[in-house]
Amino acid sequence: YILYKITTIPGDGIGNEVMKPTVEILETLDAQFDFIEKKAGKACYDECGTNLPDDTIESARNSDSILFGAVTSIPQQKSAIVTLRRMLDLYVNQRPIKSYTNSNIDFTIIRENSEGLYSHMETLDGDVATATRKITHNGCERIINYAFDYAKKVDRNKVTAVHKAHVLPTTDGIFKDTFYNIAADYKNIES
Repeated sequence: YILYKITTIPGDGIGNEVMKPTVEILETLDAQFDFIEKKAGKACYDECGTNLPDDTIESARNSDSILFGAVTSIPQQKSAIVTLRRMLDLYVNQRPIKSYTNSNIDFTIIRENSEGLYSHMETLDGDVATATRKITHNGCERIINYAFDYAKKVDRNKVTAVHKAHVLPTTDGIFKDTFYNIAADYKNIES
C-alpha cells in the first residue's frame, strides 16, 4: 500500500471544528494516511510569536497534501495561507461544483490563487487603506493554460473566463487578452 503524508493545519476558529471530522472521514477511505498536525494563525502567533512557523512550512513542503482549516488575520502580519501558497507555488484555487440530484450542475471554478489582491500589498495613510492588485502576464498564462489543460483532461468542451476588463482595462485587460490568445490554441474547446 501507499502511505500518503498529509500535513493538517487546523488554524483558528472554524478550522479547528472542521479538521477533526475531515480527518475522521478520510480515515474511513481505502487508503493509508499519515496525518501530521501543525500550527498556523492567530493562536499560533500568540503562542509562538509567528503565525506560520518554519516547522509548519517544512512539513507542508514534505507532504503529499495539505489540509488547511482557517486562520484569523493579524494586522501587520503576512497572511499565513497566502504566504504558504507563495512558498509552495500553489497558484491554482480549484473548486469543483456538482449536484448529485437531477439538476445537472457540474462545473469547476479555477481561480488564480497568488496574484490580484492576494499579492498582499496594502498601505494605510490616515483613514485611507489601499490594496494594490498585481496581475502579471506569466500568472495569467499559467492559470489559463491550467484551466484549458484541465478541461481537456476531463473531457470538457468549454472554458469561460470571468473578468471586469470594461472596468479594469489594464489588469483585467491583460487577463482577458491572454485568455483569448491561449484559447485560440485549443480548437476543440469553446471559449
